[in-house]
Amino acid sequence: MEKVEIKIDLPGDPWQMIGAYSLYRMFKNISHRSALVSDLQLNPSQILISFSVDDSEKIKSYLYQEFKDDMNSVPLRPIELKLLGIDIGEDTEGFVPSKLSPVRKLTSEEKQKLKELGIANPSSSVDMTQKRSYIGLRKNWDDLKKSYKQDIDAFLDHWSTDEKKKKICPVCGRSCNGSDMYQMNQSKNVFYNQHHNVKPRGYFKNVSKEKMCSVCNFLNVLASLLVDGHPYFVGDSQKTHLFIPQVNDFESLQIIYDKLATELYNMREANLKSYRTNIRNLNNRTLYVSLLSLYFWLQYEFQNQTNSVNQENQQDPLLAFNPFPEPKKATIPYWTVPRYQKQQNVVFYHFSRINTDHKIFDLVKPLEFGLNQETGNIVQTFFNKLWASDQRLIDDIARGIVDRNLGVIRERLFTLYKAFQKDSRKNKITSTGVSFFRSYIKFLSGEVMELISQELNEDLKKLGNVIGRNCAENMSILTKLNNAATQDGFRQALKETQFSIYKDKVSELKRNNNQDENKSINIGVDRMERILNALNSDNFNEIKDTLLIYTSLGAFNKLNGYEKE
Repeated sequence: MEKVEIKIDLPGDPWQMIGAYSLYRMFKNISHRSALVSDLQLNPSQILISFSVDDSEKIKSYLYQEFKDDMNSVPLRPIELKLLGIDIGEDTEGFVPSKLSPVRKLTSEEKQKLKELGIANPSSSVDMTQKRSYIGLRKNWDDLKKSYKQDIDAFLDHWSTDEKKKKICPVCGRSCNGSDMYQMNQSKNVFYNQHHNVKPRGYFKNVSKEKMCSVCNFLNVLASLLVDGHPYFVGDSQKTHLFIPQVNDFESLQIIYDKLATELYNMREANLKSYRTNIRNLNNRTLYVSLLSLYFWLQYEFQNQTNSVNQENQQDPLLAFNPFPEPKKATIPYWTVPRYQKQQNVVFYHFSRINTDHKIFDLVKPLEFGLNQETGNIVQTFFNKLWASDQRLIDDIARGIVDRNLGVIRERLFTLYKAFQKDSRKNKITSTGVSFFRSYIKFLSGEVMELISQELNEDLKKLGNVIGRNCAENMSILTKLNNAATQDGFRQALKETQFSIYKDKVSELKRNNNQDENKSINIGVDRMERILNALNSDNFNEIKDTLLIYTSLGAFNKLNGYEKE
């Protein structure tokens, strides 16, 4: 029996690789519904699909439906109609409309209902929108609605015919005919952007727009339609930030997208009131907090496997820790994050590259913290308990964690504390967040970075807590400790700090004969000697950074009126 064999090797383009995974996903769905697919394999370097030539037309019909399903995942009802429970039907071809004609005008009763549901200023009229993770415009979607069958036919014809082809695809090197080549438009692939001051500008690093073969075209289009799997957030600048994993093998990519498809928000969820991100429980929409959140969801899952909306800050009791497969942790060397904004055209801005390694998975593991040994994690128990008027402070703390840079964490946490003193409503960490981060810093500097012994870490934690509680409002002392640039300068700042604490507190303690309170200013001779003896030119930065982080956390708790730890 003659067969059609489709072989997709690992491409160098991460976007096209996502499209290849989406193709495999489609054929997997087809194999569940019929026995037409005779072979379906996904291994680290290749995807293999085969079916009988005699079944080609049936395969086409299934692919048409799978493709249509993906297309229908792009248009979204306006938030207002969704909350009101007003459905939008499909047209005669089975497509969700990309635009309402005419636009839907809201009645005064509907506006009042929306206000009761939490929409402060409902619009007078509403129209369909698109998922922010779709990189094209409404026009691109409408054009695809007209051409998708031809795109599928051309893709399958490439594997079904043995005729000699005269051209070579500049992207993949496959042979093709000139009549079967397609424009490399940025609506199909984020790396095909043509905007000034954005690198790379164009796939070939120039302004020329080349053409690609039917295989590359179809894979790129599939990637653009995998909107439910693309993590994103819309920042304060109204730019969409899209997270694209650079993965070394198909198996890892499958694990990532299978997980994200389950754990990301379903934008059609009835109670979801915002389309600004599909990353679950993302209170602080910044680059590095979002990255940590993604790794969190690659490690956790809901035990009941629902995609229900939970916008509370507390850790969800239905969460279960489900580690990413150990051998695959090292297969994600970095993430690319393009930024874009939809106007008359899709305007791309600068792309970020975030280097990662296998240790980033450890950064989101569950940890015990506090007097009651509760279980928490860096995303839900710290970053969801953290507020700042300048979101860059929060993002820099997250960047320090991702990069394992205690100096960045120390500096930005201290800056946040100074902002907290000026405006404690807009800049704060809850007592739960402080308690968890104490345990987290011990874990980060000790177990992950292997910089400081457990005993020394505990000594620094005690000393930092004493300094933070007793010098919470003495910014001169805290600033001098923070700015100490040398080992000798740091020792001198420590001496001055201890003297200041004793000068302010000892006479008061003697008058009250309060021995318990005396413990709050004295960590003990042994602990202090261990710290000073351990301090040298090699570990000065690590000890200073760790101590000042604990100090800032102690100061936060002091001014929060919480001193149990």
